[in-house]
Amino acid sequence: MNRLTTNRLTTNRLTTNRLTKIGAALSALLVVAGALVAARPAQAANPFEEAAYLWTQGTDTDLSGDGDWGMYKSWLGVSRLGVESDPGGWDTWANTTEGWNNNHWGDQQTRYGTGALPDILLGIGTMPYSPHGYDTTWEGQQWQLEANNDPATMQHFVNLGNNIASWNYKSVIIRMDYEFDGGWDPYGNLNVIPGMPGNFIKAWQNIVNTVRSTVKAKNPNISVKFLWNPTDSNVQVWSANYYPGDASVDYIGFDNYDYDYSGIYQSGVQPSTATQQTAWTKSILPRIQWFADFASAANPGSRNGYIAGRSVPLIVGEWGLWQVASGGRGAGGDDPTYIQNMHDWMASHNVYMESYFETPSDGVSTLWPGGFPTPGSGNPSWGTSGSPYPNASALYRTLFSDAGAVPVTNYLTNPGFETASLTGWTMWVGSNPAAAYASNNPGEAHSGSWGYVNWSSTPYELTAYQQVTVPNGSHTVSAWIKNSGGETTCQMLVKYYGGVVATVNIPASSTWQKISTTVNVTSGTLEVSFYNKAAANQWLNVDDVVVN
Repeated sequence: MNRLTTNRLTTNRLTTNRLTKIGAALSALLVVAGALVAARPAQAANPFEEAAYLWTQGTDTDLSGDGDWGMYKSWLGVSRLGVESDPGGWDTWANTTEGWNNNHWGDQQTRYGTGALPDILLGIGTMPYSPHGYDTTWEGQQWQLEANNDPATMQHFVNLGNNIASWNYKSVIIRMDYEFDGGWDPYGNLNVIPGMPGNFIKAWQNIVNTVRSTVKAKNPNISVKFLWNPTDSNVQVWSANYYPGDASVDYIGFDNYDYDYSGIYQSGVQPSTATQQTAWTKSILPRIQWFADFASAANPGSRNGYIAGRSVPLIVGEWGLWQVASGGRGAGGDDPTYIQNMHDWMASHNVYMESYFETPSDGVSTLWPGGFPTPGSGNPSWGTSGSPYPNASALYRTLFSDAGAVPVTNYLTNPGFETASLTGWTMWVGSNPAAAYASNNPGEAHSGSWGYVNWSSTPYELTAYQQVTVPNGSHTVSAWIKNSGGETTCQMLVKYYGGVVATVNIPASSTWQKISTTVNVTSGTLEVSFYNKAAANQWLNVDDVVVN
């Protein structure tokens, strides 16, 4: 998003088998936010790697507890914190393509270990700004050289591979040509550059092969993967046409901020909660859902170079709030709804990593009170004025922290089917009752020994449901699922007031994914059900269902 070119820092993922906990105030600076967090209930485990981009990452070479990396890690309350970094200046070939200004991160990963600093998300361009100013002719020539595997040009990427090895990186994800569909980075407006998208795809493939082979020759124990990361809105080019194929892409990603393109948010107006939810449903969600659908194994033929049955994991390269400003883009401002919705969406899709944009740039998004600039300061600084979004900041720490060890309350009976039966669950059987059963076969439980299974060699239609008494108010319903895909209908349904039902369509996934929804109960009861209408040999696994 036309970012100021400072290096980025990323918080790393929480492990999938632990519970997210309530954050506590860690300093006088955080008393207010900490008090708000402590009042919220504990959340279910996050299956994705948590991350953030910190403003001073490029100059904060002290990554101990006194540096920004350590302070942010303590404030968020996580045991693992990665980094997201980019060149720190689109000027020379070395800075843009060879990883300069990022050399200290590998040493720190070696120092702290991949347990504390597991992944480094490294932003790399494929060319610097033209020495002639904005020059699409020059840019087009560079794309052509890279597509032709020109030795002199590709030497920059040999240098990158050598640097990754010599700087002691252990696990690095190359976020190459990020936001390439926007045209504001050095690679230019691809719509007006000859040879596109063919040269983009060939160049990408050549660069990936060069870096992979160079690193492997130096140190085969280093993990190097590649992230294809457009914006979320196909700003100038249709992103799918620029997909270089599954063989040279390890992750599919996008950037998303809490503004919309449809006029739901009004410039200079702090929207209501209802308007924030409308913007999410009608403007933001469709943009990010495109990437989940594009990456899914259930959509053969949608990706160039599609590998049959492969769902490509997602990385949210940037996401964050956006300030309400007169004359600026309409935005959500202090919007806990957006934080909750993004969390729930990422938890229920195949997201490997998310990177919150903790940087006051062209859209202020900072949640960390220590990270907001002092008012009136001439340079960005980690001041003490507090986050401009106190409500969203408190919820962010609740949802994303792992400090505190507070278990999740679950109102369900036999939520993990560990009774070796469907005790507590009622079956409505449309056809073929033998297709629903508890199973302890290998791979059919997310945790424990048993899980709920739908499968038959003939077609079937089934619903398993459970009704529970709960206090009125907000409740989150979640479950872990995996399935064959292709079902006529496959859904989790939550009935929470009379005939009002929240529907969660279960995505096709051959690996375990978490799905969830949050509802406001006003009748004292809540019913959760799993409905599946499927053809012969199609299957669904459900486990670890939670109502809290």
